[in-house]
Amino acid sequence: MMNMLSAHEIYKLAEELSLPLVVRGSLTDGLTDDNKMLLASMLHDMQKDQLLLSLACSLRMIAEHKQDEPEIARSLIYHADFILDDYAPHWRASKNTVFPSEWALHVQEDLEHMHELLMLTRDAFAFRDDVIYTLCDMLADYTKDQLNQGGFEIKEHGEDLKMDDLVIDVSIPSNIITFPMDRVRH
Repeated sequence: MMNMLSAHEIYKLAEELSLPLVVRGSLTDGLTDDNKMLLASMLHDMQKDQLLLSLACSLRMIAEHKQDEPEIARSLIYHADFILDDYAPHWRASKNTVFPSEWALHVQEDLEHMHELLMLTRDAFAFRDDVIYTLCDMLADYTKDQLNQGGFEIKEHGEDLKMDDLVIDVSIPSNIITFPMDRVRH
């Protein structure tokens, strides 16, 4: 992990990426049809590395907006900062160019993590904050589409879960469930 970014550096990055500023504007002024169209247009033109940083900055904007719910805000900030600390210094140093090709798997995995975090955030604000719910839903849907295009299939929680997937090995203590090895991607 690299040095932590200051609040000023995160804001500058958000300005460069633009999408997080639209998210912040939607949080403060409401999610208008124009904002939805602007978000969709921006998302459509993004590469995966820019998407990853935009999602992390956007989650940080949501956390800052929801300081009245410190447990959720702290969790979002922690996860967003983890991504930003790893990727943002390279992004800024290389003048906003794509990440090195050897980072592709890490970017994919971190995008999947961001997708899961967006889904959890969306669900946490269901029936409590329509703007955050809709924003997270839009961002998660687009992230899922991007990951599925790259051959990195995302399944919803519980989808395609079968009892055969659970392996019980009597040589392992009873409080441990082993992970099905056939699910490991190579």
